[in-house]
Amino acid sequence: MTEHALRDALKQQGFGIITEIDVQRTMKEKLGISQEPYKILGACNPEYAHRALTIEPDIGVLLSCNVTVRAQREETVVSTILPTA
Repeated sequence: MTEHALRDALKQQGFGIITEIDVQRTMKEKLGISQEPYKILGACNPEYAHRALTIEPDIGVLLSCNVTVRAQREETVVSTILPTA
C-alpha cells in the first residue's frame, strides 16, 4: 500500500521510476540471507535531470534520485535525501 502511494505521489510531481532493486530478493538469491522487505526505487524527473546535466555533466553520478521503501518492525519506512542538498 505505501509503495503504491509513493509511486503515485512521485508521478504527480513529474517523477517516474526508472530503476527498481528488490534488495530482499537479491540478498536471498545471492547470499541466502532472509531479511525484511527492502526496495530501492530510482526516481527521475526528466526535465530536472536534463537541466542538471546541462549545468553540470558530472551530476549524473547522483542520478537517479534513490528512494528506499523498507519494512521496520510493523511499519513501512520511506527514505530519500533532499535533492537540493
